[in-house]
Amino acid sequence: MFSTEQRRIAIEAFIRFDHSHADTIAEPGYPTRHSLRAWHKDYLGHGEVGPPKRRRGPKFTLEMRRAAVDYCLAHGKSLAGTMRRMGCPASREYLCGWIDELAPGQRKYGGPSPKAGPAPLAEKIRAVAEPGSRSGTAAEVAEKHGVPRTAPYV
Repeated sequence: MFSTEQRRIAIEAFIRFDHSHADTIAEPGYPTRHSLRAWHKDYLGHGEVGPPKRRRGPKFTLEMRRAAVDYCLAHGKSLAGTMRRMGCPASREYLCGWIDELAPGQRKYGGPSPKAGPAPLAEKIRAVAEPGSRSGTAAEVAEKHGVPRTAPYV
């Protein structure tokens, strides 16, 4: 964000350099070409350098984020269910970030258990060979040997 004084200096340099974007940007080291064009257009329209535009506030208030996190934690930690019910946010990443921010360590982890470690190679080989003998479904075999459900197919 540039101050009004910085914008004034850039616009004066732009006029002094006969509306050359490259020369203007090279002297003060700022702004981008698009910003300079917008500042100059604003200057021509109003006759003076205007203050910087205000940035938009956060889309979701702290109360809205807290309500979504509380709902998620109270109703089985289902991210999709929380987003459908609460109507916010539109992204799982946002909701996960909110949970990590407002209730650290409470988010449900959906991957393999980090404590279990990788399955030994011998177990993987047995899990891959067993579905061929048709002693059960691939999911049952994988669960029996402690490997991911897709391991027999891979």
